[in-house]
Amino acid sequence: MDIQHNSFDFSSVRPTFGATATFSASIKYLDHNDGYSQTLSQGLNFINMSYGLNLQNLTDEESQNVVSFLQSQFYYEPQDYDGDGSFSNKRVEPFEFQPNFPYKKLHFNCLSFNHGKPQYNINNISAQLTCVAPSILDSVESSVDYNSTIDSLININSTLSPSDQNQNINITNGNSNSYTLQEGNYIYASGNYRNAQITSVSPMQVHAPIGMPASTVKTQHNNYRNSIFIDSPNDCSLYPHKPIYDNSELDLKFFDFRPTLGVEIAHAPKFKQSSAHDIYKKTNKYGYNPNLKKFKFTFDKRSGNEAKSILLFLESHLGYRKFALHLQKDYNNKEHTSRSTSPHNSDLSFFYCPEWSHTFVYHENHTVSATFIECPHP
Repeated sequence: MDIQHNSFDFSSVRPTFGATATFSASIKYLDHNDGYSQTLSQGLNFINMSYGLNLQNLTDEESQNVVSFLQSQFYYEPQDYDGDGSFSNKRVEPFEFQPNFPYKKLHFNCLSFNHGKPQYNINNISAQLTCVAPSILDSVESSVDYNSTIDSLININSTLSPSDQNQNINITNGNSNSYTLQEGNYIYASGNYRNAQITSVSPMQVHAPIGMPASTVKTQHNNYRNSIFIDSPNDCSLYPHKPIYDNSELDLKFFDFRPTLGVEIAHAPKFKQSSAHDIYKKTNKYGYNPNLKKFKFTFDKRSGNEAKSILLFLESHLGYRKFALHLQKDYNNKEHTSRSTSPHNSDLSFFYCPEWSHTFVYHENHTVSATFIECPHP
């Protein structure tokens, strides 16, 4: 296709439904022997995002503009020699692009794309975009429980009764940390998931359909939340307290989203194998937890807000940080005797998620897929 040397703005391109964003963490596994290993991140830019872009039913002129732009990134140009001894135009310059909901505008390179022409004046283009240098410094969601940049304690001075109507409340500061309340924000009772949504700041009114006692509660500073990839993370509700489990507090967050039925569980027990001869091998048990689970979860037909919350949770754990999860009853020993379940199984397990993907199927119809890998937690 002939290159059009024009000032085409690729950021004006809008992908069709079916675009898929894929995330993976570039992590290393440090083996300390004796069955003990550690998962480590690599630098500040180890969360990778690849965006599968689909453009369908384009006219010949539209497709020529898109293909010309993508091809022109790699066309040879006369070299501009700088005074410091370097060439200024050898680098493939990233371009700005706005993906589908819920992502913010980011910088990408396109290293591969396909162009198809099924009929006259009808063109389909698929392209794989790679996000350039996303930094984990853009995220402040990794802390569990109290985070002084996004959370604050407040006192509600009156009991909230369960009601679908707004209620007026009086609040006072619960500690020395200042707070900024906004409409649409949530306040949470201590130790449980009861919450009330702020519907008006002046006068202070809340909507509390399940009721809340007069107590010290926690609110989140929505105006301080941030994300590496997600646009407007303030839209997602964050439960700010430490999870309670067996009358004690966990130092990890709970993954509270329920996957679609049809879970795949990969079993690959660890072992050591010695070979005395080419045709004779001896296999031995290895480690305290030889059969940790690997789940492939799918969350389909999710609303935009739920998909956004799932994506923000996974991103905030950066591909290697642990979180808690209640397993399905088949792998949960609270309903079994100790003789009929694996020794390390319990009703509460711990996982990390090194890779996940998100497909924008249609408006308010999203699919998130994720790989959860079990890991022991002291």
